[in-house]
Amino acid sequence: MKHRSTHTAALLLAGILLLTLLSACDDEPPTQSQPPANVIVPLAVGNTWWGTYTYYDSLGNEVFSRGTKTAVLDPAVLRWQVWYGWEIDDGLHGPNELVRNFADGFYQYATDSLGMPAPIHILKYPADSGDTFNRDGRTVTVISTHDTVTVPAGQFVCYVYESEGFTQYVQPNTGLVIVEILGEIAINNAMAARTVYVLDS
Repeated sequence: MKHRSTHTAALLLAGILLLTLLSACDDEPPTQSQPPANVIVPLAVGNTWWGTYTYYDSLGNEVFSRGTKTAVLDPAVLRWQVWYGWEIDDGLHGPNELVRNFADGFYQYATDSLGMPAPIHILKYPADSGDTFNRDGRTVTVISTHDTVTVPAGQFVCYVYESEGFTQYVQPNTGLVIVEILGEIAINNAMAARTVYVLDS
């Protein structure tokens, strides 16, 4: 009789532990959380963008230009979320950054202005003209959601994001089309005052 009650108590305790574990699992963020179908930057392994950076001096003369390739690489799970490898072959970025789309836009996992690794909000999407958001301590304003621009890759209808000295034209479900950066940079034994990226293909 005593043996049977001990056995029953053990089964009851095991059942309680199992229920506790299952409920704890339900509270964890999902490993394969799905981004929205309509995104600002399409992230699928193998997606590749070819573009050109052109550097201009303070008089508007071209001082240097170079091609660049951006590619989406294999995903990794970080803090229960799927992030994609992001390689920008331009001599300025690391070999493999991490990016993903959330419901409120495009994020990069990087070291923030406080020196801590964190998701940084790069592009707010969807958004309305006049919306602002914080990009690692900088205020970014959505200037427009339907600017039409033409580059070597074709014609695009873009969201325009602007912060101090920095403007980006991005077409939803396509990605970056134009970037303009104001600020001096030493390049090819010369000083550039403005840098422009355009999408080639």
